[in-house]
Amino acid sequence: MKKTTQAVPNMLLRNARISLGLTQEDVADKIGASHPFLVNRWERGIASPSPRYLRQLVKFFKKKPEELGYCLKDSKAKKRI
Repeated sequence: MKKTTQAVPNMLLRNARISLGLTQEDVADKIGASHPFLVNRWERGIASPSPRYLRQLVKFFKKKPEELGYCLKDSKAKKRI
């Protein structure tokens, strides 16, 4: 039987956005993401931002990757569990 893993929501990223009173669309626009759905997937823990988008998130929120719920490993953004 195949096990399914449940996504872990990224509350740190979500809280950073909400604390500034921004929508997911606002964040997507500010970091140059092609669609707000990307931010939604990152917040829901379904996907992680690419290194490019992670750099943009860090720059925009003025926080370390760890403060947004991510750590860098092997040049890829990985969700911290």
